[in-house]
Amino acid sequence: MSRKRARQELVILLKDWRRYGMGDIQVDKERNIVFARVGAENYLGMKEVAFAAEVMTVIEHGKKGPLCIVRLTQERGAASSFHMVVDTIWKVFGSRGLLVVDKSKEKMMIKTLNS
Repeated sequence: MSRKRARQELVILLKDWRRYGMGDIQVDKERNIVFARVGAENYLGMKEVAFAAEVMTVIEHGKKGPLCIVRLTQERGAASSFHMVVDTIWKVFGSRGLLVVDKSKEKMMIKTLNS
């Protein structure tokens, strides 16, 4: 999946969650970053949290592959709410078949990201 498509999928998901308290969704297309915030009033009664999701292309063997990594970072607010958002995004993307299921490939992607 391309960076653009991965970013679009994330934005579609977050915009769908507006009715549950997600707000302030901003997209920086040039830097491939999505900013969002869980409002004080939300469906699950979570504490407020602001976060950013950076979408990056995976480079395999010197070439851009059809894979992307989304790095979610907490900007400010409650860590418990942030972890709940990350877990929910993980579950939704997993159910849609958008996640890498090969554990060795997943480890290599994380290793590349951390280097």
